Amino acid sequence: MSASKKYVDLKYQFIRGLIQRQRVLATKIYLKDKLHWYNRAIVSLSLLPSTIVLKSPEQAQRLDGIGQTCVDELTVICKSKTSTAPPKAKMAVCAVQALLIALLQVEQDACQGLTGNWLVEDGGDTILVPQAELVRRARACCEEPFLEVQQPDITSVSKRKKVKDMDSVDEPGQQCLAFKRVDSLVTMGFVKSRRRRGLPVYQLTPLGRRGIRARGPDGQMELQTAGADQVYQQVFGAASAVSTTVVVTDPLPQQQHLAARSLLTNDQGHDGIIVLVDTREGGRNYDLQLAMCQHLQAHNLTYRTQTLPFADYLFVFRHEQQEQLLPLAVERKRVDDLADSVADGRLQRQADTLSLLHEYASLRALVLVEGQYHRYRLTTCCGRGCIAKHGQATEKELRAILDGLPHGVTHQHCKTAIATAAAIAEHVASLQQQHVGGTLQAYTTEYSPKKLLRQARARQRVELKPCGPPSLVKEDSVIVLDDDDDDD
Repeated sequence: MSASKKYVDLKYQFIRGLIQRQRVLATKIYLKDKLHWYNRAIVSLSLLPSTIVLKSPEQAQRLDGIGQTCVDELTVICKSKTSTAPPKAKMAVCAVQALLIALLQVEQDACQGLTGNWLVEDGGDTILVPQAELVRRARACCEEPFLEVQQPDITSVSKRKKVKDMDSVDEPGQQCLAFKRVDSLVTMGFVKSRRRRGLPVYQLTPLGRRGIRARGPDGQMELQTAGADQVYQQVFGAASAVSTTVVVTDPLPQQQHLAARSLLTNDQGHDGIIVLVDTREGGRNYDLQLAMCQHLQAHNLTYRTQTLPFADYLFVFRHEQQEQLLPLAVERKRVDDLADSVADGRLQRQADTLSLLHEYASLRALVLVEGQYHRYRLTTCCGRGCIAKHGQATEKELRAILDGLPHGVTHQHCKTAIATAAAIAEHVASLQQQHVGGTLQAYTTEYSPKKLLRQARARQRVELKPCGPPSLVKEDSVIVLDDDDDDD
């Protein structure tokens, strides 16, 4: 898309306006969710390719992390006196860009043989930048203010120094809104967070260097999310000394690119099983989503958030740039949400959908109930021991409802979110064993979750016979399950 003279690019106005709103929200704990929503919007706007011009808040809604709440706020910002001018020469408007530039500058200095407040490992392939150095460099090229970080030079800290000995080091950057944006870069896979000699250090990943590309309508690879190389060129008007040529081939097809539709992912494009996490998981609470993704990461699972038409977790198998949906769906219900969903009928609708997919598409469905009932039991005047709210089902009634779920839908109980992640990891391990044994079955590549549900409902309407277990599905069926015997 080329810029037109009669349109003003509103990107910088949006970013500045949201940053100002965040400073106000940071003082109000009860608006914590909105603070995270604005942060996701700032990241998407900051890493928008320079070739794209934003002309209205409605156009910005097409970007990842920008929902109706943010669009309403952007509409107000449009009517304000917030500047639409681009930043000064060699300055970034937002900390997201400045942090990527700072990491790239350190890599450039390290490649030139210079020494400084950073660590070089793996024969020069890994450059680890401590928080203080990262903030110092980012402050020099960013409009957004950073708080100064008081830390010793990491090269002067003894390797034998224990982490507990460094606990007294002040890290005010952790309370700085500008530096907190590095957390979004970490969840996107652009930056890797580590700890060395008791200090937090950060490393720029290959994905963070090259950015995210996907195939456009014309079949050509197009930049979706700018990486450090593109951001550096936008700000300084020239390529960095360590910039690399971006390969135009991409490991994933357009419709399921590893991060083009998601800000929470650790997907690097490798073959294997990927956990798809619904963006509405956790009641759209960003903190809960992030915590669960971190639990999945702890089990070395590859995950990617996207909007799912059913269930909270689905699974796909990627091999040779192709992704196939696996016949397994997991619906996660915390005990209080379970009681709420029984009261408003959501559980019955969700269970009916999963049962429908089991009958007409051979999908295995599992409801994971998380939490301990007694923690949500209320002492009310009725004396029934209602769960979560007065008048709702009791523990005994909830257990009976779970035992009476429709055909094809089973349930499992987990005490904590960590246990839930462990249960998901067990199912992934089982799928992986099936792949190694040559018995892994998956839907053909043409079937996305949305299309699978649509086909199952269509078969129900015309009252077709169930397709039977996956191993008995015929090639001329509406839905085909293929055996994947290929070796990685």
